Amino acid sequence: MTMQLDAQTQKIVDAGRDALARLKKQETWQDWVATGRAIEAGRASMMRYLRTNAPVGRVWSAQFGEWLRCNGFDQIDKGVRSRLQSCIDNLPAVEEWRLSIGLTKALEFQHPNTVWRKFEAARKPKQAAEPKAEKVAQDNLSATIERLEAVADRVEHEQLMLDLDNPEEAARVFIDYYGDDAAKRFADFVSFLLLEKVAPDIARRVSGAEADTAAVQKVQEVQKVATESGVVEVAHKGRRYVVDRAAGVVKVVMNASPRRRETLRTVTDQQRIKRILKIANAQPALAV
Repeated sequence: MTMQLDAQTQKIVDAGRDALARLKKQETWQDWVATGRAIEAGRASMMRYLRTNAPVGRVWSAQFGEWLRCNGFDQIDKGVRSRLQSCIDNLPAVEEWRLSIGLTKALEFQHPNTVWRKFEAARKPKQAAEPKAEKVAQDNLSATIERLEAVADRVEHEQLMLDLDNPEEAARVFIDYYGDDAAKRFADFVSFLLLEKVAPDIARRVSGAEADTAAVQKVQEVQKVATESGVVEVAHKGRRYVVDRAAGVVKVVMNASPRRRETLRTVTDQQRIKRILKIANAQPALAV
């Protein structure tokens, strides 16, 4: 059974269909209103036809969707139809607001998306003017936030990724990105952390220094102890090892990747220890 419209409703729907045809050539607010009233009239008739108080559910979607298609209103985006319905629901207030903004702006604001957005903004209560000092502080804060967001965007888009399979190139990328001083500090603390893993007693001597010791003195102490301890890093057959030559301890680096934390596992295979120690004895100490 097909829904039948009464004469008055059919007249409104026909006027809406004519308005929609004109909208395809030239956009006017009056034609959007006529289109919105036609869709509203069809919705009300469909609710009576289906004997429902709520336009929801599978049956509603199928039946009303078919009515929209038969009358051409499905050509309007669902979001636009929703905002057009909001305008129709508040039409007296919207029309009063359009009169208040002047002819120039009223002619500029024709599309339901624009009309509803501007109308909603006009309805929001205006905030009291901020004191000048607070406004300057707020402006400065906003500018700082913008700069931080720009930096975040830069990092996000550039996506600094270090290829640890090519440590020399990774080091160059790090230096280019962060600068010489930051790279030097980073290298110093990497030396200390590796020393802490293979020679914790020596590392505790360094970390136990007086609290007021300058950072550069602490780094120099790290370098000195590392040199004395003979700690080196060795690459062999695709794996990395940290070697304490003085103690004859060999540890293999596990889970090495840009996103996973590295751990060390002590090597117990005597043959492998001998091979790694032989390579390590030909290398300089780890400290930079």
